[in-house]
Amino acid sequence: MSLRVNPNPSLNLADSLDLLNQQESTALEQLSSGQSVNEPADNPAALAALIQNHAAAGQTDQYTQSIASVQGALQTADAALNTVVTSLGQALSLATEGANGTLTASQRQAIASQVDNLQQQILLAANQSYQGSYIFGGTASTAPPFVAISTSPSGVSYVGNNGVNSIELAPGETAAINKPGDQIFNIAGADVFQALQDLSNALSANNQSAVATAATEVQNAFNAVGVQRTFYGATLQRMQTMDTFLSTEKVELSQQATQLVGADMAQVATNLSHLQVQRQALVQAESQVLGQPNLFQYMPVP
Repeated sequence: MSLRVNPNPSLNLADSLDLLNQQESTALEQLSSGQSVNEPADNPAALAALIQNHAAAGQTDQYTQSIASVQGALQTADAALNTVVTSLGQALSLATEGANGTLTASQRQAIASQVDNLQQQILLAANQSYQGSYIFGGTASTAPPFVAISTSPSGVSYVGNNGVNSIELAPGETAAINKPGDQIFNIAGADVFQALQDLSNALSANNQSAVATAATEVQNAFNAVGVQRTFYGATLQRMQTMDTFLSTEKVELSQQATQLVGADMAQVATNLSHLQVQRQALVQAESQVLGQPNLFQYMPVP
């Protein structure tokens, strides 16, 4: 049996050293990027899954941004309606005071002036804007939705529309984010401005029975606005719940991405150390085999 001897062992040593250089380069890249997949060839399946993961994360970001963009307007609307409810409560107190049979005409006229002031406060609240957009005008947000008109029975007219804005919270799931102002302030039998105008007129006319009738109208308006306000409270709560869900989903997608292409940094560092030891051993072996100055030791480490 004959023993075959490699006539040119330096070629094998060069090939081995080149392979070690490639492996070291890959390990260094993983340490630098923190990822085990840096090129499509590294793991095509993981890269395809990562692309889908990034698309889902991007969509989640869009939903989160949409929610953030409307939360301020919803909070502003809720605060404005809180002002309206408070003002209507004050109007009810004035109506009760005005219905007192011992009051004089001048005293009722003074109360009427206070009611007029409350109506102006409510008109300001009904024309509340957020970042330049009027929030109670339906989809007509560039101009005040309520205008004072002396020829109107209530003294105020609605010039907005019945449009409703909405946002997408998830694929196929949308949420309305506003109510047109006439569905809040001009409900039949509970018209806010008409009730206040009727109360003011009754007080100015020193008509005790009419004051009592107008007080009922104000009470109905108070109740109706309170009910409509719940829409904004419930919508805000829904947005907050969805925002929490989306935040959790974003964390899960990030963890999934790490599992797909994240490098085990401790293991990579250990592998790199082993590769460097192997490289040094290979260089020493080459020197011993050839018995001549070692050119490999001058090759740069990647």
